[in-house]
Amino acid sequence: MASPEAEEPEMHHPEPSPEGGDAKKPPLPQSPPANTTSKPKIPRTLIFATLYASISGLLFGYQMGITGGALHSLQSSMELTAAQSESISSLFFIGLMIASPFGGYACDRLG
Repeated sequence: MASPEAEEPEMHHPEPSPEGGDAKKPPLPQSPPANTTSKPKIPRTLIFATLYASISGLLFGYQMGITGGALHSLQSSMELTAAQSESISSLFFIGLMIASPFGGYACDRLG
């Protein structure tokens, strides 16, 4: 009589699947249909901010062009030195630096 310890354990072998593989494989994830792609929506605020910044840069360049043309007339009519004409040009930048925070406050306050 054989002892239970001497017997080999019975191995369990999976049954072959009808598809022909040894084990059943999980289904592959399916990709969405090609016609349902959606474009990301751009916030309206971002569009307005981009347009505002673009127009502001355009207007600033226009202002500097006008200043350059007017500066030539000012130099000849008022007999300005080079240092004085440079000071007039830089006053526009200083004015922008001072006015920008107040302009932002006014836009927030007045809408």
